[in-house]
Amino acid sequence: MLKEPSEYGIPADSIKRVYVAVKDKSWSAIDLSFDELIKQIYDKDPWVSMRLELMDAFGLRIQEATLLQPAAADGGSILRVEMGTKGGRSRLVQIQTAKQRDVLNRAKSIAHLSETRNLIPSGKTLAQALARAYYICGLFGITKNGMEITPHGLRAGFANDRYEELSGMPSSVRGTPEKFDPEKDRLAREIVSRELGHSRLSITGAYTGARVRGRPKAVPKDEGDDTAEIC
Repeated sequence: MLKEPSEYGIPADSIKRVYVAVKDKSWSAIDLSFDELIKQIYDKDPWVSMRLELMDAFGLRIQEATLLQPAAADGGSILRVEMGTKGGRSRLVQIQTAKQRDVLNRAKSIAHLSETRNLIPSGKTLAQALARAYYICGLFGITKNGMEITPHGLRAGFANDRYEELSGMPSSVRGTPEKFDPEKDRLAREIVSRELGHSRLSITGAYTGARVRGRPKAVPKDEGDDTAEIC
């Protein structure tokens, strides 16, 4: 019953979905101090700031960070992500850095105050906790219309940082490697995809960009979102 977009005067390229990143949506892509911003958010709401730190350290989605039970999820060298995952797919994320360990330990301390032992304050529902998170983020300009970053950008930052750590090359949205190694690229994308909770290698492109051998294409000034709903 619906006609083609052109029949309504809507250009086809204005509604197309984009399944690969065309620019870096990480918080680090703009000029801000993550630590300073998180401190300000902590002063306003420590529960929200802790979820954001978990997203940054482990590449979690906001719902995963909210439902995470830090004490139960801590496997020593790995973090078990089981609650709130997309499609109910649990996964393991390596705990490799002192920063990750510090974030997880502090998350345990605050989760201990919750009757559900997760990052939802006692007496609040998941929906209320998520709404509060987006409200607080809005107060600090963490929106597409504000600083042009979103909470999900922390997951993008994790993916790009992890890709570079594993491959020794910048992701295609962050620059051009001096020498492109297709095998290292493939292996890095496989690991990043698993740690993000995706089963398909191609999904990694929603964060790190297309698999191109050399400099990525220039980003049009009016380019829209960097991902579709697959994130």
